[in-house]
Amino acid sequence: MQDGKGNTILHQLSQQNYVSEEYWKILAFETEINVMRNKDDKTALDLAYESETWNCIDILIFVEDQHGKTALHKACEGIEYDQIKMCLEAGGKELLMKQDAEGNSALHMLPTCCESHKKHFDCVQDMIKFGGKDLLHITNDEGDKPSLTSSIFQNIELQVDSEQTNTQQLLQAEIENLKKELIGEGKRGKHEIEIVKKLHEEGMVALEEKEIEILRLQEVEISMKADLDSQKLIIEKFQLELQQQTEVGEKVEEAYLTRIRKTEKSNKRLQRGIFAQNEIIEKKEEKIMSLEEVISAKEHENIVLKKEIKTLKSKRSRGEKGSGETPSKRSKTNDTTGSAFQTAFLESEIEELIEELKKEKESHARTLTRLENARNS
Repeated sequence: MQDGKGNTILHQLSQQNYVSEEYWKILAFETEINVMRNKDDKTALDLAYESETWNCIDILIFVEDQHGKTALHKACEGIEYDQIKMCLEAGGKELLMKQDAEGNSALHMLPTCCESHKKHFDCVQDMIKFGGKDLLHITNDEGDKPSLTSSIFQNIELQVDSEQTNTQQLLQAEIENLKKELIGEGKRGKHEIEIVKKLHEEGMVALEEKEIEILRLQEVEISMKADLDSQKLIIEKFQLELQQQTEVGEKVEEAYLTRIRKTEKSNKRLQRGIFAQNEIIEKKEEKIMSLEEVISAKEHENIVLKKEIKTLKSKRSRGEKGSGETPSKRSKTNDTTGSAFQTAFLESEIEELIEELKKEKESHARTLTRLENARNS
């Protein structure tokens, strides 16, 4: 994700001194840390150099991606001469000798160009100067050395040897001249004084440069302390907010647990009520069954009585002896009437019990619904 200037989080972090090496290593495995550029065509390492955030520079040039490649590997692979020079100045031989997961050094990653290409030749020459001749003989996992042409090798080696020889010759000539000047007639003291003055002046200049460098470092230290204090304030604020959120969370949790406990108590009361209602319903059902058995017996008795009455009526209609009703007939008639009345009464009572049982069942169903809703909430 990039801002209006094309800067990613990598570009922004590269200008901060407090970013840890472990964090950069994590980012290196997540993205191409030394490849992504902003709208000014600058990488995170470029911005770190501009901001002089030395801590980030030291980390960025040595941090490796998932293939073991450093910023110098990437710069050589893309033939980015300015980036290569920047990495050489910051990392030196240690960075040049690093090999990726396939054993390739940065020099392996530099494509072979035309030998007359001065910039390419100068780049290889600078790499050899920083890394020495050993750099030319590094082999990767396949046993290959850097794929430069033999003439470039020879030119570089000859030039390195030539420069070393020239340097030695110049130093020797300087020593001889100093000897001649020191042993010259009548000039020994004068030359010694001039040499001392020259050394003194050079020492003073070096001292001033050191003092300037110390002041710059002190300013950097002050800036770093200010950044550190700012970060401490941010961390303290974050910790306070976290503590407040934790307290709120604990209160919410306690309220939730209280509600659960109340719900459990209510559920227990409802369960006890349901159990009691179930017992009442069972008793009423038993009573209904008993009444139904009585009704069934009475109905059977009524059927028997009706048959007897029918038989009596049949006999009377045939003109049996006697004009009045016998006591036994009247008794049977009364029994039949009483039994019918009792049956009607029992049927009415059963209907009332059934209606009451129906209401109890409806109440029981509503109670179960409330209990289920309470459990779900």
